[in-house]
Amino acid sequence: NQQSDLFSQSREGQKALQQSVQLAQEIDRMAFPPSAIRLHDDLATTALAYLEASRLIMIWVGAPDETNRAQLETALSAARQTLENLEKSKWLEKR
Repeated sequence: NQQSDLFSQSREGQKALQQSVQLAQEIDRMAFPPSAIRLHDDLATTALAYLEASRLIMIWVGAPDETNRAQLETALSAARQTLENLEKSKWLEKR
């Protein structure tokens, strides 16, 4: 939210970063059967992509220039793409 003050942006960015770290750790620690290793890999890839985007949010909040914003937007786009790919997984199909 570019309209809020720096403190609020920092707090929101830190919250996103903490949630991303937590999710990546949970996925990493989760036991998966060998037949679902591909799903585990896809979950981990998606979580790490959002973790990278969260890290770049914090960089952009601290230095809101166009280079940092472009890197953030690229990382966020990549994270969204990995999520889209994950959502197409046969393991996640509703039956």
